[in-house]
Amino acid sequence: ARGGARGSLRGVGGGQGARYWWAACDTLIQPFEQLGEKWESERNVGVFLQDVRFVYVDCAVSKVLCNEQGVDDYPTVHRYVRGQRVAVWTGGGANDAERFRVWLEG
Repeated sequence: ARGGARGSLRGVGGGQGARYWWAACDTLIQPFEQLGEKWESERNVGVFLQDVRFVYVDCAVSKVLCNEQGVDDYPTVHRYVRGQRVAVWTGGGANDAERFRVWLEG
């Protein structure tokens, strides 16, 4: 979703309920929210336009959605452009917050 391209970034597997039972999701919540706010404020310049959106889903609550999206590992982030998934990032390792930032900005 760079250069004015329409798209959204949706994180799956790191929702509110998950943060208490999966440490890897918990450690990514704050960086995900901070980067999301930054990207949304920088790229959504139209009054009625939201080209970039960040959302997260609790797979413990929305298991059907997570299954439909093929989420097997947590945390998982899917990048969509014009409704098509174009990239997937999976965490669960050391230094996830930095790895996620680099992936997002890359």
